[in-house]
Amino acid sequence: MDPSVGQAPDLTVDDKAKSSFVRWFTELEKQDETEGPQCMRFFDNKSCYSVHGESALFVAREYYKTTAVVKYIGGPPSTGLTTVTLNRALFERVVRDLLVVRGEHLVELYEGGGASWQRTKSASPGRVGAFEDVLARGDDAGEAALVMAVTVAALDGARTVGVAVLDASARTIAAAQFADDDR
Repeated sequence: MDPSVGQAPDLTVDDKAKSSFVRWFTELEKQDETEGPQCMRFFDNKSCYSVHGESALFVAREYYKTTAVVKYIGGPPSTGLTTVTLNRALFERVVRDLLVVRGEHLVELYEGGGASWQRTKSASPGRVGAFEDVLARGDDAGEAALVMAVTVAALDGARTVGVAVLDASARTIAAAQFADDDR
């Protein structure tokens, strides 16, 4: 598991509320005919955030880097609803990544409980206003967490430029090397 995301928080909801939610979510998925970008639905459970279904598996693989955080509510793995929980910091990181970096997902936030949930925010890569507070907040807001190195060397009689960039907020490293000439 990626150590920067911490442990998945526990979903502290009683069995009756879990069963009601599973029924409600199943109906929502049946009615969903969203075309285009994949819709990632997050649920604010007050103590943590959760994602369900295929979105849960996506978050587990892409952000936790393990499926060990996957839980099943409303039944055993064969019939239960796939669920992954996120703390606030990871929720903000995932939303930022989906809307700004990847730019290929519709993101929705629901608030409520049991079988009574309301969509309170919805955004797409070109329309992020609803999540401005989430995108502006976070551990990397207000400062560029980038480190860049450039080197120029003569290799085999040709000038070669090397560039490397470390993006601490996205936890990525990129590097390039190319021959430089007078053109």
